[in-house]
Amino acid sequence: MKKILLLITVFAGLAIGTAFATSWSRANIDCPICKTTNEFHFLQGWGSSGASTHAQLQHIHWLEENRFASVRTCKNCRYTAFMWNFSNIDSTTIGKIQKALPYLELPAQNYSDCITKRLANARQIYKLYRYDDADFWNDFYRVQGFHYARIRNVNQAETARLKALAITSSLLTIPENEYRKKELLFIASSMRYFTNREHDKALKDIDLALTMTYNNPNLQPYQNERLNSHLTRQLEHLKWRINNRQ
Repeated sequence: MKKILLLITVFAGLAIGTAFATSWSRANIDCPICKTTNEFHFLQGWGSSGASTHAQLQHIHWLEENRFASVRTCKNCRYTAFMWNFSNIDSTTIGKIQKALPYLELPAQNYSDCITKRLANARQIYKLYRYDDADFWNDFYRVQGFHYARIRNVNQAETARLKALAITSSLLTIPENEYRKKELLFIASSMRYFTNREHDKALKDIDLALTMTYNNPNLQPYQNERLNSHLTRQLEHLKWRINNRQ
């Protein structure tokens, strides 16, 4: 749900134009695990920033695309999480992480390490308490694949994207997901495109998705309309790319 609200905010900003700028500052933030104070990027003002075309085609939000600020790592205990839930964990989860941290091999040592290392940390930590959240891992592996591709680590990018594809394929079999089948078919087609496989299947799913309407019962009509329009644009763009081998 958090990802959906982030996307809606972005589309609203894009509709307004460049009237408002996104601004960042540095802030001292305590690690919830070891209480060490770290200096992290802090989103001071939310403007009309949007994800790149490349990120949008992978259903990735512009904050997730940000390789500097999106993932935070404590310089002391190496606890790592996305910036929007770094501090937002309950006492039970904190206890689980505190017990497990000494036994984890975490490659990122601090906030300045490469985002792929920080995501490797985050993956191990999220596995401690979000192991059964399919939507979270679907998003996580797409983001991980995106950043591995950025540094031209083709094999790791493909591995992450194939994990996202497998999760998406599983979500498509659940009847309760019918309302968002358009979104899931887009993600599946995107992951096939970015792993350069089953283009015929991707095109078939895109054509099917373009006949559908995204309609989340938990959202307002105008929010569904914006998301549906966005998905249609991305599906059409993805179809063009596949057909033209772009």
